[in-house]
Amino acid sequence: MQIENGEVTLGRSNSLMNVGDTHCQDDPQDCYGLTIGSIDKYQNQAELNVGSTQQTFVHSLTGFQNGTLNIDAGGNVTVNQGSFAGTIEGAGQLTIAQNGSYVLAGAQSMALTGDIVVDDGAVLSLEGDAADLAAL
Repeated sequence: MQIENGEVTLGRSNSLMNVGDTHCQDDPQDCYGLTIGSIDKYQNQAELNVGSTQQTFVHSLTGFQNGTLNIDAGGNVTVNQGSFAGTIEGAGQLTIAQNGSYVLAGAQSMALTGDIVVDDGAVLSLEGDAADLAAL
């Protein structure tokens, strides 16, 4: 599933949990879940607003530079794999699931004022220039 332009707001927990299941079962080598933004349509703005819901993404959650993930206070997004180069904002929590691997690229991807939790065996990688990393 891809959000290329506009905003999607989720009103209940785990409403996108299994996005990509059919594709991943058919082609496990090219498994993807949800993509926010687009490298081809960089002029568009795409936003996923999870509000204060609890969302777990079994498959990858990927955000391009023109993508925004908003997590309000009380909300939590749990990811297993993927990367985010856009903006992650809000007072909620981002969790990297046990044994998961996630990349945050650039200062805006680290703009979340809530907690970033890295579960046991998970890896969180930060990418950016010196100014981006100093912003942390």
